[in-house]
Amino acid sequence: MEKNKEGVKVFSKIGKAVLWILIVFIVLYIINIIRNVIILSDILAKESIILSSNNIYYETTSDTGMESKFYKKDEIEMFDTKVNENRIIKWRNINTNEGIIISPNSKVAYNVKADEIVGFNIPLLVHSINEIGEYKIYATLSSIIYTDKNCYVIMMGCNNKTWVNKETGEVLKRQDGIIKSENNKANPAMIYYNNWKINELTEEDMAKPDISSFEIRQ
Repeated sequence: MEKNKEGVKVFSKIGKAVLWILIVFIVLYIINIIRNVIILSDILAKESIILSSNNIYYETTSDTGMESKFYKKDEIEMFDTKVNENRIIKWRNINTNEGIIISPNSKVAYNVKADEIVGFNIPLLVHSINEIGEYKIYATLSSIIYTDKNCYVIMMGCNNKTWVNKETGEVLKRQDGIIKSENNKANPAMIYYNNWKINELTEEDMAKPDISSFEIRQ
């Protein structure tokens, strides 16, 4: 009889311990969600400031060898992309529906419609408040110093990470999956975002390119 009572007591203690562990886990989970919502809301607010400026410049590099420069001022956009030694420049004016695609290597320029050129893509972590719901549950958020800047690292799965400047909300680096090297080694597929400039582009920076010395095609 005494053994049965001792067994019940032991089982009761184990049950209480499991219950407390479960309670602690739930509390920590809720705290983590609240923390994620606060951080993501702050990032969204700062990214909204970037979007509202409508005057944006940044550069990208990647491990694949691609280098790009992106310009946007009001309704004029320009993209300057180089892969190895091949360079392509795209310029478009949305208001006038004018577009130009230039190949400096071959000295050829194409007159096109603005809507034939893919639009300006600003690298953002959170595009809208609706996306916070997914990130707050599944993302892992941490802090790190990257290029002398205080950053958040937002991880969605093992191979999807984004580094965001805490002060400005600018995306500084992103891992989007993995790529296989020549020896079949798996490496992170990294894109680096550099030299952000907000509200610094001038009319001269966005002027229509002079293609008078190029062979012009339609």
